[in-house]
Amino acid sequence: MAGSFEQLMLNKLFDENLLRSKEWREQRKVYQQQVRKFRRKFTASFIEQMSIDQYVPGPDFPDSFGTQIINEVSGSINSMGRNTMFGFRYNNPGKITKKFGNEPTNALKLIKSQILQLVKLDRRINESEYEKNLLAPTLKNKILQIYHQEDYLSVYSPNHQKILCYEFSLPVFKDKPYDTQEALLAFKNEHPVFSQLTLWEFGSLIYKVGITDNKTFRFDKKVGMYKPIPDSRGFKVTDLKQIGAPYNPGSKKRSGKVDHLGTQVSNMKTGELGEEIIMAHLEKEWGSQDDNFRIKQVSKEDDSAGYDIYVFFQEQECFIEVKSSTGAMKNASVYLTRNEYETAKKKKGQYFMFFVEHVNNKELRSIHHIQNPYANSNYEVDLEPVKYRISFMKKLI
Repeated sequence: MAGSFEQLMLNKLFDENLLRSKEWREQRKVYQQQVRKFRRKFTASFIEQMSIDQYVPGPDFPDSFGTQIINEVSGSINSMGRNTMFGFRYNNPGKITKKFGNEPTNALKLIKSQILQLVKLDRRINESEYEKNLLAPTLKNKILQIYHQEDYLSVYSPNHQKILCYEFSLPVFKDKPYDTQEALLAFKNEHPVFSQLTLWEFGSLIYKVGITDNKTFRFDKKVGMYKPIPDSRGFKVTDLKQIGAPYNPGSKKRSGKVDHLGTQVSNMKTGELGEEIIMAHLEKEWGSQDDNFRIKQVSKEDDSAGYDIYVFFQEQECFIEVKSSTGAMKNASVYLTRNEYETAKKKKGQYFMFFVEHVNNKELRSIHHIQNPYANSNYEVDLEPVKYRISFMKKLI
């Protein structure tokens, strides 16, 4: 049975009849034209004589190797200016990545030799050659695909490749982009449908479905494999203990009179603002990916639903509880009603908790979410009672 992402790719391919669509043919034609234009300009002989200004990316160097590989060849690198990507910073060519030395002329000479090693290949690169090449993996993958289109995926980001391995139930390798690419190529070539596609068509189909770059990976000793963890560029999966257990028995009790009414009003405002932020965020991030996207702020009409926001996204119902804090998430406490907890257990994978930290500060504000937090074995969740309901069964006097 196909996994969810694989099935989305198949649905997209057949439901929209992509291989015969005019748009698909036009995109393929444009991409091939861009690649031919790039290769005609940046020949091996040109690269050998290339100056720093002809190499580094940036707005001041629109015709450079770096800028052209970013802007002209579609589906390319999206990280202009990172010295870790190109070896030099475009706004400070004197700033060099450590592995290329500290002298610009010699650094450029070494970088060009690494580019030429890839450009001049007359066969598939082997693992040793790939690992020893000093270029950043994303740039390395891009160069290989441009100059050897029939052998390399048009998916350049190592993190995207890891995400795809995870989505396709393939091994996720740590710091081994060569093995990751080989695993994806084998999957593609052995697939009953995807094997009929060119590498460009396969890569384009992936991005048409919409891969989300919100996962990084770390080794989980319990299961002996690498597992995805969304990073700060997208949503972040966080242990609920970091958000703050509803009650911390070790915390200091406050003395003096508490303004319960003022606290309640403040909490209501914080909660309402958090919901408004999540509504806008979901409409922008999820709504842009799905024409059938629907969203409703249920909390405005019903306090007994057990969640705040209902979303219909990619043919799935999502039930979202929003928690907010005026401070950092790690210092916050979240409270939930029994109804919210029971709803979370009932909805399982359809239930999400979204947390907005620094809700009143636009500069520090960030959003985090956890899917199925109370039934997910990846997270240790502590629940502590902070209030008790008392029912009097008979008269006390």
